[in-house]
Amino acid sequence: MANGIEKATFEKMDVDSKLGVLFDYAQQNFQAIEELKQQKSFHKFCSTAGGVIGGIIAALGIKWIGN
Repeated sequence: MANGIEKATFEKMDVDSKLGVLFDYAQQNFQAIEELKQQKSFHKFCSTAGGVIGGIIAALGIKWIGN
């Protein structure tokens, strides 16, 4: 079941209804992709910050364990 419509129900629809359902599904996917693209810079920031914090913690851990 994709988009809330079962396959059997979709197959019984007329062509115009099928096209409408497919268009709605394509629009939902397009909007979801656009939202992910907008979050791209936030995800890059989080991964960079995590790497920097992890690197600092690792460096401090090596200094403390190495003594």
